[in-house]
Amino acid sequence: MKVKSAVKLGAVALASTLVLAACGSSNSSSSSKKQSVNFMVASEIPTMDTSKVTDTIGLTQLATQIL
Repeated sequence: MKVKSAVKLGAVALASTLVLAACGSSNSSSSSKKQSVNFMVASEIPTMDTSKVTDTIGLTQLATQIL
């Protein structure tokens, strides 16, 4: 009984490895392109000095730049 369980477990592991290996491709052309995200803000950023920023928009922009 234990041998059948081990064979089934091995078959499932092998199948899942093959499926996951088929999903990923190292020759992907999209990985070589630089991707960027642009978005608009409601107002001008008053300062980018971390010790002087007090508004929500400035804090959001600084947090975005750090990441």
